Amino acid sequence: MRSTRKDAERLGRKALVAVFAAAAALLGVLAVAPARAVVFPDLYSLTVTPDAGSRDMRSAAIDLAMRRLLTRITGVRDPGTDPDLARLIADASSYVSFDGMVDRGRFRVEFYSNRIDQALESLGKPVWGPERPLTLLWIAIDAGGGERVLLSDAGIGADALGDTAGVVGVRPETVELAAAIREEIQRVADERGLPIRFPLLDLEDLTSVTAADIWGTFVEPIEAASARYGADAILIGRISTDPFGTSVRWTLVDRGEVTTYGGSGFADLLDSVTDEPRPLADEPRSVADEPRSLADEPAGQITGVGGQSLGADQPDPVDDGLNVLADMLAPVADGLHWVADRFVQAYGFVGGARTVRLVVRDVSTLDDYGRVLSYLEGLSALQTIDVEGYEDDGGLLRLRASARGDLAVLEQMLGLGRVLRLDEQASSSVDNTLVLTLVGGSRR
Repeated sequence: MRSTRKDAERLGRKALVAVFAAAAALLGVLAVAPARAVVFPDLYSLTVTPDAGSRDMRSAAIDLAMRRLLTRITGVRDPGTDPDLARLIADASSYVSFDGMVDRGRFRVEFYSNRIDQALESLGKPVWGPERPLTLLWIAIDAGGGERVLLSDAGIGADALGDTAGVVGVRPETVELAAAIREEIQRVADERGLPIRFPLLDLEDLTSVTAADIWGTFVEPIEAASARYGADAILIGRISTDPFGTSVRWTLVDRGEVTTYGGSGFADLLDSVTDEPRPLADEPRSVADEPRSLADEPAGQITGVGGQSLGADQPDPVDDGLNVLADMLAPVADGLHWVADRFVQAYGFVGGARTVRLVVRDVSTLDDYGRVLSYLEGLSALQTIDVEGYEDDGGLLRLRASARGDLAVLEQMLGLGRVLRLDEQASSSVDNTLVLTLVGGSRR
């Protein structure tokens, strides 16, 4: 009698596996929308403006687009200096799927994603796929004279007051400065393929987070206020301008870790000698990791607020305002590049495919099965996925997949979609097995 019950249970499990296998084909027909991490739109398509003096504008556009694409995917800021990437740039036209002029002087260039990825994999270069962490930016700007504003989703805001164009009482110069900073942030984010967003700074935000919280880098209230946005990482920035130059300090909250970058100038010097508590200490950095700041520039290139030269050589009065703006925006751009570099290391896969086994818990219904399969099939790091078996006890779905790159990178990518939660203790890197739990899965 006992063996009959076991036989029945085995038959039941086999039947359920068969049902799941049939459902896989059905899901392909029904085109279930995959639950995925944030996908950077048109990662392999770029709009560029080549040098107007180029003899062949089309070739110049393709060359420039390929350089920017390689930066987006590999993280190499100047791919032309890498011999292997330089050869890809020289042969850029063979990877183009479409190109054309958008308007006068601007070109749209689209590349074959598979060909680009295969070429980079063969060269052993990192490939950061389109699934990328969404970063929420809390930015406070101190323009001097006690005037401090925040960047919002629609414009700027201040404590207890947000506005799409400006804040009552804020100087027009400060509004212009904030607009320039926002434009630079968005430019670098697009250049690096970094999905970002700003908080709404609505009543809910402004009653939870103040400018002082952002300026003091108080992580706890900022994290709490960020929960509503579903971001994967939080970037806190404090930007100040004073007669001594520009100071920018960045703090990244990512995967449970808090790291800082930058911080130089008179504002930080004041913080270091006052009794105001410092909630976070800068982590040790090497000289190579330091951001560009005014203190690192040649004497003749340092300018203060209002165009006052701080070096021995006086700048050209005509270029003075541009120099001030360029000096101010450089450390702003450095912060975004720093974040992108960290993400390339965490999420970029290197090398060819390897076989991994995935064990997913709490898969008890066809809806659960559909969520798991549609999510995994949408990941660029997985080339193939096959169902190996199913165990009714615990709702265990066993899969075999061909994954690109290191297992640790796949672990990071799986965490982005909030569909599967990794069990680190049950997983094993020895036999390339990851044990996961379906978030919100049906339990029997």
